[in-house]
Amino acid sequence: MTWVKTRKGRGYLKYDNASHGTPHPINSDIYWDTKREFAEKYDVAFTNFGGPAPADAGALRGEFEANLQAVMSVLQQDQSLVDYLADRLTELGDSVPGSLPAFRLGEVQPLPR
Repeated sequence: MTWVKTRKGRGYLKYDNASHGTPHPINSDIYWDTKREFAEKYDVAFTNFGGPAPADAGALRGEFEANLQAVMSVLQQDQSLVDYLADRLTELGDSVPGSLPAFRLGEVQPLPR
């Protein structure tokens, strides 16, 4: 017999019930702390890392796009990671049943009177 206790929020730096439905404020210290491990592990640099959110909407969008590109660069440089993700997603997709006998989408059920 094995007994294990897990905690919700791993990598999010808010744990258990505090992590439910509570996003980190944009560009807050804790927000950037959640990006630090990824940046160090994959040797990527995030635009404005540790800095406050730009006040201008266009600049904020530019920061977002640049940081999304930094994340995507990891995939562009690691074909084995791309292959693993593609194979895993295919495996998950193949595991979805083609039909569920108890599922009745579109059938109109009379309301109880």
